[in-house]
Amino acid sequence: MFIWQIILGAIIVLVEVYRPRKIKLDLLSVVNIFVIIVFVITPIISTQIYYNADINSPVNFLYVPYSFNRYLYFYSNIIVLLFYVVFLLGYYSFSFKATEFSWIFSYPKMETVAAFITSMALLSIFAILYINGGLGGYIESISRIHYGGEAIGTHESSLAFLVNFNKLILVSSYIYWGLKNKSENKNYTNILFYTTFLISVGVCLLNGGRFLLILYIGLFVLSDIFFHKRKLKLMRYVMILLIGFLVMIYGNMIFYVLVYGKDALTRFIQNNEANPLYVLYEFFDDFSYFYYGIFHIVKEATDYNYFKDLFMAPSYLIPRRIVDIGLPLRATEIKTSILLTGSQKTGSTPTSILDYGFINLGIAGVAMVSYSYGIIIRYISDWGKNINNRLYAIFYAAIVVIAATRIMYFDPVHFLNSNFYLLFSLLIIVLFKKFRI
Repeated sequence: MFIWQIILGAIIVLVEVYRPRKIKLDLLSVVNIFVIIVFVITPIISTQIYYNADINSPVNFLYVPYSFNRYLYFYSNIIVLLFYVVFLLGYYSFSFKATEFSWIFSYPKMETVAAFITSMALLSIFAILYINGGLGGYIESISRIHYGGEAIGTHESSLAFLVNFNKLILVSSYIYWGLKNKSENKNYTNILFYTTFLISVGVCLLNGGRFLLILYIGLFVLSDIFFHKRKLKLMRYVMILLIGFLVMIYGNMIFYVLVYGKDALTRFIQNNEANPLYVLYEFFDDFSYFYYGIFHIVKEATDYNYFKDLFMAPSYLIPRRIVDIGLPLRATEIKTSILLTGSQKTGSTPTSILDYGFINLGIAGVAMVSYSYGIIIRYISDWGKNINNRLYAIFYAAIVVIAATRIMYFDPVHFLNSNFYLLFSLLIIVLFKKFRI
């Protein structure tokens, strides 16, 4: 039943075992981890969800493969294999000279940059709370933030533009992490790091949920690997996996406490959130959109989008209430209309790299996007050859995670929206260094 997953998994294992590398865990390894989660583990787990629906699992029958004929199942899995093979061809077709970016992070006044970015982040966070009438009101608007890209009430406030800057606090924690052992006042820097880290945990949970939080914590692990160019000790691996598992299982409890107060535990149990097996199924059900989406798109997509949203991506960032220029549908909107037609679910479903390629130019689009992605991953991999300070390491780790998660979120508009905070911060660092502020 899982022959396609076994083939893909075997190819990835062979690649990881026999390819040359300087460190045990590099960008290609991180990409392979996400490929395994989305295209190998998820199909297997989702089958178990299907057979164990009696435990009140969050099974979404729309994504179960048994609703498809054998030809469609065969064709869709061929596309998955095609993606990975062409991706590898792109990755190994080029070799780039190591690009030196450490100069950006050698600026002697990084504390000044960090203070500026932190101030903007805190101003943004206070603005969000003010607009929504406090933390409780902000939590109530989370669904609008996730699905509409805009919190309730923000369109009525002159402070609305600040909402996009709250994730800058993550960058503040990156900088203080990088300065911990270099700062003249280490104790003060440590306090700032742990303060911004705790605020960042809250921002991650409120803006992206448990998955964003796991990625955020994972950045510091990757940073350590990239900087020291060493493999992690076994016990450290175990501790990291344990922490990640606990966050995945019980991270939602924080929301229940904030929303329901003293009734949080009762609600948590009533909603089956205390059942680890349920939460495991729920976690992988979220990933099913990326794997089973291609089945529906192959079946339902009729007209190609010809990468219109790629070339016009910045235009989608302009609020339509300010300038409505009649932009064409994004690939994400096309996928959402295909998957949610006749469904009671709401919101948007992000496009995976397969979805995006097929919606834009069919199987040829999948090949083009996969090959280009392989080249980009190889180019970014070469940035990590000469990491010589902790600041460079943590920012490179952030870029690695962004690049690797394009497997699931291959949408140019989503890329610009979700990573605005990092792109903006890098611009600020470069400007401070250039003008010696």
